[in-house]
Amino acid sequence: FLYAFARWNMPLTYPLGVLKEHLHTRAHAGLFDISHMKLIAVEGAQAVEFLSYAFPIDAAALKIGHSRYNYLLNGQAGILDDLIITRLEESRFMLVANAGNAQADFVELEKRAVDFECQVIALERVLLALQGPEAAAVLADADLPGNELFFMQGFEPQQDWFITRSGYTGEDGFEIALQIGHAHMLAEK
Repeated sequence: FLYAFARWNMPLTYPLGVLKEHLHTRAHAGLFDISHMKLIAVEGAQAVEFLSYAFPIDAAALKIGHSRYNYLLNGQAGILDDLIITRLEESRFMLVANAGNAQADFVELEKRAVDFECQVIALERVLLALQGPEAAAVLADADLPGNELFFMQGFEPQQDWFITRSGYTGEDGFEIALQIGHAHMLAEK
């Protein structure tokens, strides 16, 4: 059964059912296509200052390779969206935005960035979530890096790839962003 969400047709259930999928992920590992979420890169000489202005975060204190859950606020400090911000380099960050608000988040960030020497770039990537207590073993079996990460850490192991150790299942897991051709090969592994 498909469900329309943020201009995506997403499966709501599979033939074996939600409970079986949940129990399998909690006991082993599950692979989920979460490409409805969007990646936004922020980079440039004033990326740190911009993110500290646009979010309630001290971006300068965020260590390279570390991620933080944060909020994009409106002018009255109301929450527009929640995002995860990962610092990849001194002046390069990756943001993961929710599908329902991704376009509005991008437009809002572009507006706020006009007074800063930085670029806000919407990236087109497939985003996969590998979740469950056996996720690290599956990642290793697929010959992918990332097991050295702790929860809420991320990096770019190669061009156009982004891996974080994060997720929303309550289990260990990874979120992997990559080009569509690489995603097909990875899913087959």
